[in-house]
Amino acid sequence: MATGVLIYTTVAQWWQNFLHVCFPIGIRLLRMRHRRNRLCDELRDCEVIEEEITRQVQNDEIDDELKSRHIRLVNKRLLLDQAQDKIWLEVMLPQHDSFPEYIQAVVQFTYVSCFSVALPITPLIVLFNYLLCMRLDAYKLCKGRRRPLAEKTGGIGIWEHLLHIVAVISVLTNCWLVGFTTSTFLAIGENIGQIGLFAVVVGWEHVMLLIKYVMQTSISPLPRCVRDAMKKEQYEVDQQRSQSILNRRLQHQREEEWNPTGVKVSGGSSYPTSMTPGTYPLRTIPSTDEG
Repeated sequence: MATGVLIYTTVAQWWQNFLHVCFPIGIRLLRMRHRRNRLCDELRDCEVIEEEITRQVQNDEIDDELKSRHIRLVNKRLLLDQAQDKIWLEVMLPQHDSFPEYIQAVVQFTYVSCFSVALPITPLIVLFNYLLCMRLDAYKLCKGRRRPLAEKTGGIGIWEHLLHIVAVISVLTNCWLVGFTTSTFLAIGENIGQIGLFAVVVGWEHVMLLIKYVMQTSISPLPRCVRDAMKKEQYEVDQQRSQSILNRRLQHQREEEWNPTGVKVSGGSSYPTSMTPGTYPLRTIPSTDEG
């Protein structure tokens, strides 16, 4: 098992990197070189045709065929000028697909979590592979793929659930490997029997799964600074919403106030320019004296 893990994390992984990164980029460089040589040949042919057309024009040998050749030459020159633009080189590149990167990370994580007991140097090898893959993937993304469109997302999607499944499988694998291969558990099995050893391993793996569940639920996936920034942003949004509701309520109360003529206004404010909201005009009450 240790030999297999060593081969998969070194030779097999490096061969995959060569097939997915180095080989396609090498093929692309050869294609670009062939394309560049072909463009040079086409430009050289255009220059030769231009010289012929110029010589015929100087000799007053202008006819319909010469005009048609000149039109075809102009169109060809325009196409060749456009073909030299870098955007055409990027269009020729394949689209970026993140599936190989994710599957490679999951496989490396599986080697570390499940088989580090058999080969303790596995984490160091995988760390070296990650550092190498980071640079290779960055070069592939910048030079060997089209420019991807950024999309906002809240996580890594289904890959997070897959990593949780791998973590559970790694707990089971490590418990059974340690329980049935180490001398300590084998000595316990000689005293209590194989059935007792089986029960001990099962109980131990359940305890480890419980510890994993507690750590998974208690530890936040976001750093503290990110959580504080999110709470601050939510507080500011709530304050703005509350202030907006308060302003609308005050505006509604002002619209329901009495106008100077004594008629209640419900459609809008009718205060005169010389009055301020909240002040009311004095109305003269007619006298009831008959004399």
